Amino acid sequence: KNITLGEIATHNSKDSCWTAINGEVFDVTEFTSKHKGGDKILRVCGIDGTDLFTGKSPMGRVHSEMAAKLLSSMKIGTLQN
Repeated sequence: KNITLGEIATHNSKDSCWTAINGEVFDVTEFTSKHKGGDKILRVCGIDGTDLFTGKSPMGRVHSEMAAKLLSSMKIGTLQN
């Protein structure tokens, strides 16, 4: 399923948290309460969180392979350009 950044932007809270990372879209809503970094995960809600997930943003952090595998289980679509 192709999902636009506009649609992702409507899922920008703890109650409905979608993010795009590396061109894929994830619904991380159920994971927000389990995130090791606490509420920091909420910074990616409703945006392209690639730079935060990969550590390219000063506020971000490089995530482990385990985190990437866990994230892949939450994939709901592909980012539409």
